[in-house]
Amino acid sequence: MDAPGGAVPLLTIEEAHELEVWMVVFDRDLLFSGADDCTFKGWDLRQGCDDPALDVRFSNRKAHGAGVCCIAPSPMSEYVVATGSYDGFVRLWDT
Repeated sequence: MDAPGGAVPLLTIEEAHELEVWMVVFDRDLLFSGADDCTFKGWDLRQGCDDPALDVRFSNRKAHGAGVCCIAPSPMSEYVVATGSYDGFVRLWDT
């Protein structure tokens, strides 16, 4: 997809978090984000990026005691995701 002047076209904008977003990760048909609001969120992208009501598949607010700064999908299980936080904890999630 070519954009005028070589610019990359914007597909969608989501106001996902109340504070700064530290990490965004694509995994299969999912998009994960972690932020300074202590929230780990996930979206199902099979709805399409053009859908203005792109629903949050899950939101795990305040499971971490500080900002979520690391997200890593498991290379061994397509349903497991690890998150890391400034609270010093790593958590495993069944997505």
